[in-house]
Amino acid sequence: MIIDGDKVTAKDTSLGADQGVGLSMMLTIMEDNNLRHPDLEFLFTTEEETTFNGAVNFPYSQIESKRLINLDNSKDN
Repeated sequence: MIIDGDKVTAKDTSLGADQGVGLSMMLTIMEDNNLRHPDLEFLFTTEEETTFNGAVNFPYSQIESKRLINLDNSKDN
């Protein structure tokens, strides 16, 4: 991430703004104490636009959830 005054950019990639809607939805759910829902876990990864290292190297054994809602657009290989 590169911060230049009031402008935030990234070198050789985007800032992942294409997933801003999914990010906004998750943050809204996390912040709204009036929403009723079961226990939730939120996973945010890094380097989604380049190497997927954040997702590849994440210690998934730390996740307790049994279901996943993917808010990113990706192929299931």
